[in-house]
Amino acid sequence: MPRSPEDILTDRELLFQQKYIHQVQTIETLTLLNTILTYAYFISIIFVLYYLFTKYDLSIYVKIGLGLFIIAYPFVIHLIEIAIYNTSVYIGAFITGNPVDRDIDAEEEHKARLDKEFLERVEWTRMNGPE
Repeated sequence: MPRSPEDILTDRELLFQQKYIHQVQTIETLTLLNTILTYAYFISIIFVLYYLFTKYDLSIYVKIGLGLFIIAYPFVIHLIEIAIYNTSVYIGAFITGNPVDRDIDAEEEHKARLDKEFLERVEWTRMNGPE
């Protein structure tokens, strides 16, 4: 028995709902993991700073500099990673001659084309039955 367009759209909506629920659960899990790792990092910083200031015979300026570097590391490393990544992508594109620039208009046109093709398949299925 051929499926109606409503059934096909209902199946698609259910798929999107399941995908949404899975993404929400994944985000919650990753947020919890990120929180735990952040607390573990700062607790380990306390131990490192304790050993730095009590066990090593360095000047106070070196100790303060190392302490500030260790504390600022999680806030600065992402910016450094992005700069290195963007530089490597630029160099790779320059060497190969292939542009890597995103074209937002082309992406929107692609999405619109996919939606149009989906609706055409639903209409074809409604008229001719399942494939």
